[in-house]
Amino acid sequence: MAKDKKPIKLRKRDILIYAVIVAVVFLTVVIAAEVVEHLPSNRAKNNAADGTPATEAVEPADSADDADAAVTTEDTQVPETQPATDPVTEPTTTATEATTPTTVPATEPTAPPATEAPKTTEKPKTEKVTTEPEAEDIEETEETENVSELEMPEDNGQPENALTEDEIPDSYTATGYNNNIKNIVLIGVDEKQLGVHDAYRTGGQSDVILILSMNLKTKEYFIVTVNRDLSVPVENYARDGGSYGWVDEQIALAYAYGDGGRSSGKNVLKSLNMLFGNDLNFLGYIAAPIPIVSTVADKVGGVEVYIEDDFSGVDDTLKMGTTVNLTGIHAENFVRSRMNMKYSNKNSLRMNRQMTFMQAFINKAKTEMSAQQLVDLYSDILDMVMTDMGKGDITKWIMTAYDYQFTGFYKVEGLEGERKNNARCTYIVPEEVQTVRDLYYKK
Repeated sequence: MAKDKKPIKLRKRDILIYAVIVAVVFLTVVIAAEVVEHLPSNRAKNNAADGTPATEAVEPADSADDADAAVTTEDTQVPETQPATDPVTEPTTTATEATTPTTVPATEPTAPPATEAPKTTEKPKTEKVTTEPEAEDIEETEETENVSELEMPEDNGQPENALTEDEIPDSYTATGYNNNIKNIVLIGVDEKQLGVHDAYRTGGQSDVILILSMNLKTKEYFIVTVNRDLSVPVENYARDGGSYGWVDEQIALAYAYGDGGRSSGKNVLKSLNMLFGNDLNFLGYIAAPIPIVSTVADKVGGVEVYIEDDFSGVDDTLKMGTTVNLTGIHAENFVRSRMNMKYSNKNSLRMNRQMTFMQAFINKAKTEMSAQQLVDLYSDILDMVMTDMGKGDITKWIMTAYDYQFTGFYKVEGLEGERKNNARCTYIVPEEVQTVRDLYYKK
């Protein structure tokens, strides 16, 4: 009778040992299959079977960009279970296996993990790509944004103030206005300081109105001064900004009807257009308060003038028939005084003194100051003025006008006549206006 076999009892430890042996055998088979698959001879056979031509080994990268591409591709292709030191997986072969291009954003370059980087490939020093501008570039960009875009010709590599005739062709509007003439209006306001107010009719009267006109073609500039008493069409505003319409009255009131800001300055430009023609190309305006005269005179070391009027009782330091270096309050008295003058209380005589002061300042600026010093001077008084022009715009026009020839002043004084609203007025003399118009329009 056959002897009964006893069932084999396996302990848990034996079962674990058998499982480990089976796992080791399985991994050995998988690794062997991978090695055989990656051999160059078998790779060529497989490619031939698929109809894909065999690829050649990739040469080492010559440029930083190629090196970055090779490293990035290898990082995405190395199997996680494969040791980094396996000689079969050199970058010369694995870089060609990628079927999908690997895209790395320029702003976030990906560096290979330290444990997977091939020992034969060094990370190039120029691998990191930086797209953000350096601090100097940012400052330059901000300054450029501030540079004028108001019909200034491109510099084409020339200095900012170098404008050649080839860059400035003859150009006229349909009515004959010379487009090469650009104008900035300078406004002297009878106030101690300027600011924007909550209501209209608070701007302060403009005692000085000058048009600085630059001819880009001839490289010349001239100044037109308009009598503040001249009766011209002025748009009259209510305190809430509503328009009452146009009224013929002193042009000095055009600024006063605004709020001290752009509404005031623009109103002056509109009245000047009514006087000389709507085609005048105004780049903008710069309004300044009374103290600007003494401030500028002090900053340039004084402005020398010859005293032709009698300032007795107003400013005894300004003796008629003498030459005086004007500074501080004396400069202001020379330019502004009218009401208390004994023999020259008319605004036309004050206009003459204003032109004398400006001519002396221009002469000093050309002989003793550089263009950059004039720009610095404007920067120093910038917080005192109101303007609709950017600092970059004004800087460029200062640099431009500095190299131009000054051809003189032209005065629109008018003829004194009947008073309006209990105020002295002068009335348009057509010949005066036409003389000025001829400066701007094609004859």
